[in-house]
Amino acid sequence: MEPSSPLKKCLAGRWPTTATPDMVTVPPRAPARAATAGEPLTMHYPRRVSKIKRVRKLGFRARMRTRAGRKLINRKRREGRRVTAV
Repeated sequence: MEPSSPLKKCLAGRWPTTATPDMVTVPPRAPARAATAGEPLTMHYPRRVSKIKRVRKLGFRARMRTRAGRKLINRKRREGRRVTAV
């Protein structure tokens, strides 16, 4: 019987367990942009998530709206979590 998955083939000794340089292809990276004279290097400001959107998506009422959410709340209650949702 032939092994079907790549993991089974590897474990069966059909493939080498370590990757050689000719087996690995790495996409080229874009060169980093250097700052010009007078231009400071600044980091990108992270996206600020709205508190309203966060609560509507992850809050208690959103969890209780779906079957999977109710299961999640009950699982956390069984674990003894004090705060169950946002």
